[in-house]
Amino acid sequence: MFAKKDRFAAIADVTGDVSVPAFFEHNPCPMWIIDPETMRFLIVNNSAQRQYGYTALEFAKMQLHNIVLLKDGEDLYKVISDKKYFLTPYSAIHKHKNGQTFNVQVYAQAVTYKGSPARLDFIMKNEAAARAEAESKVLNEKMEDILESISDGFFTLDNDWKFTYVNKAYTDTHKAQKENFIGNNFWEYFPIALKQKFYTEYHRAVNDRVNVHFEEYSWYLDKWISVHAYPTEAGLTVYFTDITEQRKYRLQIEAHNNILKEIAWIQSHKVRSPLASILGLTELFAQKNSDPEEIRIIIEGIRSKAEDLDRIIREINEKTRDTEVE
Repeated sequence: MFAKKDRFAAIADVTGDVSVPAFFEHNPCPMWIIDPETMRFLIVNNSAQRQYGYTALEFAKMQLHNIVLLKDGEDLYKVISDKKYFLTPYSAIHKHKNGQTFNVQVYAQAVTYKGSPARLDFIMKNEAAARAEAESKVLNEKMEDILESISDGFFTLDNDWKFTYVNKAYTDTHKAQKENFIGNNFWEYFPIALKQKFYTEYHRAVNDRVNVHFEEYSWYLDKWISVHAYPTEAGLTVYFTDITEQRKYRLQIEAHNNILKEIAWIQSHKVRSPLASILGLTELFAQKNSDPEEIRIIIEGIRSKAEDLDRIIREINEKTRDTEVE
């Protein structure tokens, strides 16, 4: 890559000691020298090649941007502009050739390389951050195991309403694979939901930063579902339960209660009228003499009201059978 005398010259500029190149090349920690203007790698040691997965020739074609993971809107030049001394390390997230990321501490020093200003970086893995990352990974795996095992449907959306996670119950319910959902917009996948509570309630959760719970009919599933949605920094977390059978049973109970109320009304109103008439006619019968015609009329009246009462009782019996819950 570079002649050995060039590497000696570079390190000599940093330390004043031409015997250090072996320390640079064979140091167990990654080290490199970059051009501070172009951010191109000028020289890297063996540890850097092992830790990042690139060869020396590949590093020679790369810039520092290629291995640093920046936050949205973050500028690498600004991040490292004041980091010029070994005594002031800074934290960063670097990435391997395979895409894996890891936390590091970077110790930087201004140097001269081939007569031009340069920068020497000494890289150490941030062990505390690495442990926290490993613990977080284990926790996330456990959480995913739980979410995959529950019977309720569960999914998460980002701030653009795109699926970021769906559990097994969700894919099974929709008879689809995870790949059908991840990265797709919820409203484009379920356009009919735009006209239902899903739209108003999900937006209320996100806009007002409140938890929401509601029931709605899913035309896509042909089921009634109970939905709980929670806003997060990343978007929205949702889980739902199929309540079709519970709702059917609840409606049956409500119908049952309505019939019972109607029966109570019949008993308190319709039954009272013929019963009062029968009692009146019976009293009249007791007061009358033995005139056959009058007795006949009274008996006919009692029979008519008794028939009315019998009809009402049969009506009550019919409604009573209707109250049976499946």
